[in-house]
Amino acid sequence: MKNKKKVCILVFAKVALDARVMRQIEYARKNYEVDVIGHGDWEAPAGVRYHPVPQTIRKASLFSLALLLVGNVYPAAWEYYYWRRKEYTQALEILRNGTYDLIHANDIYALPVASKAVDGSGTRLLFDAHEFYFEQGESAQMIRVRKPYLKDLFNKYRSHIDRMVTVSEGIAALYQSQFNMASELILNAPFYVEHPYHPVDPARIQLVNQGAAIPGRRIEELIAMMPYLHERFHLNLLLKPSNKDYYELLRRKARQTGPDRVTIHDQVPPNTITHAINKFDIGIHLLDADNLNHYYALPKKLFDYIMAGLASAITPLPEMRSIVERGQVGVVSPDHSWQSMAKILNSLTAEQINTFKRNSLELART
Repeated sequence: MKNKKKVCILVFAKVALDARVMRQIEYARKNYEVDVIGHGDWEAPAGVRYHPVPQTIRKASLFSLALLLVGNVYPAAWEYYYWRRKEYTQALEILRNGTYDLIHANDIYALPVASKAVDGSGTRLLFDAHEFYFEQGESAQMIRVRKPYLKDLFNKYRSHIDRMVTVSEGIAALYQSQFNMASELILNAPFYVEHPYHPVDPARIQLVNQGAAIPGRRIEELIAMMPYLHERFHLNLLLKPSNKDYYELLRRKARQTGPDRVTIHDQVPPNTITHAINKFDIGIHLLDADNLNHYYALPKKLFDYIMAGLASAITPLPEMRSIVERGQVGVVSPDHSWQSMAKILNSLTAEQINTFKRNSLELART
């Protein structure tokens, strides 16, 4: 019997909480011998060997900021800034001690490790760009500071990339136009799971937003919007406390708004999200067009809402808008303000919401 080829999936995130990576693993283990390098407690499925590496938690500091700024004059500072994390050197050692046909590097921070590992080895490198990293950040100021560093990192190590995938057509076009890097599209859509249809209760319309609690995602504005919505609306938040200070801020604002309008639920594992939200009615996402990464975003939560049979309410971003309008699965606000979102939600009838919900279940099957 011919031996299976060996793949290593490399991700510097908590494996159990990364839905895209979990789908990679599930697909790969059916066809290859699979190793995974990543963070956190995780019980690997049959046929998969897990190499956990510790996660370095460093808060923003003047020293880190100085290294990022000095790198504009002395690029060696950027190399030091990157390689001082122990998990990167540990992962590189694991890769060099193994024999792989392919390394699947998730995110830009895995790229240098994977590139050094494949250099001269004959191992192929697949790079999965989950974002357009050079426009990603919690603030415009942080994006400006980190952009030269991340561009240098990508340009230095991208020569070893054999194939590249990304999450939306717009982001693929950015990599092509700015770096002459062609990429294939793998959407953040979950594996198909059948879910039942639940007609909306016209007196209790359940909104939901789920994902990481990170500043810049405007979740606090969703809470602030609730007093301006008809009393028939209730907001449910299923949040990963990625930023603990921001998460606590949201909890305080939810308490102030009142349990009759906002409920914060416990976090659920990625593979159970669509089951958890199937009982709700409208998935809502309030995202700005303040950078290119946001402008061309096509996040997993939109596909979760569709898979779970919910209507979707989104801001006018082109990639999401195309799916929502083409599939007739929800509404798009006229602009990016919560005020315009509130107006369009207040205008919805139960019949419209039910039509969107049925269309979502139909679209999920395709």
